[in-house]
Amino acid sequence: MQNGKNKTSTFGHIAIFIDNIEFGMSPKGWDVRTKEKFLNDYNANLHRAAISYEMNMSFVQKQMLVNVLLETMKTATPYQLTTNDCTMTTINLFGSIGVNVVDPRYNKGFYTPSDVNLYLKNTTQSGKSHFYPAK
Repeated sequence: MQNGKNKTSTFGHIAIFIDNIEFGMSPKGWDVRTKEKFLNDYNANLHRAAISYEMNMSFVQKQMLVNVLLETMKTATPYQLTTNDCTMTTINLFGSIGVNVVDPRYNKGFYTPSDVNLYLKNTTQSGKSHFYPAK
């Protein structure tokens, strides 16, 4: 717990931003909000830093990602830390359109946001990155 009020994950959080909207899987289900609202909640309320990556994807890949994301949201299954959490949902969404966000050579069966961050900061799959410090 942060400041005795907010529950936070030991592992962090990962979300997908498309056209200034954040889509993230949480224990309560899908969380959809503006990027500004997400950063305010995450940085100011939870006092945690955030990193974002602009992915090097074609227009077709982006459209495919949106379609798969919307379909996944419609048929959402319950949150499970090891199989259907924010990280695995993101990995599976990108994987379904042929984009790796974790190193495919190391399938541990359980990934954290740190695994995705480590891969993206060392690959050409991601372009520009943005760091948002905790407040």
